Amino acid sequence: MKLHKSQARREARAAAKAGYPLVLAAGGDGTVAAVARGLVGSQTVLGMIPLGTYNNVATSLGIPVDAEQACALIAAAPVRAVDVGEVRARGMAPTGVSGGWRGRHCGSACRCWAGL
Repeated sequence: MKLHKSQARREARAAAKAGYPLVLAAGGDGTVAAVARGLVGSQTVLGMIPLGTYNNVATSLGIPVDAEQACALIAAAPVRAVDVGEVRARGMAPTGVSGGWRGRHCGSACRCWAGL
């Protein structure tokens, strides 16, 4: 189902509170970031299926941009902790962007399958 980003965040948060072990984000960097914000601090794992234009988050984590290969990785790879930061009060996952940014590091607060 296609959701607005704020709705995706709410649904991910609700899934985590309900005890779901895994939430899949199928989309681009914005979708992944929205779902990740909903899962921060929970034990629910984020599975990424990169379907966006650039897929910087997935690429940075070594997740294949081919949807079938990404699903195979979710099924077989170990879960990894991913550091999450906050910029202007908005949580963000790593995007592969280098250089400085103002914000604070929130620690390893999001877990995902990654090909690292």
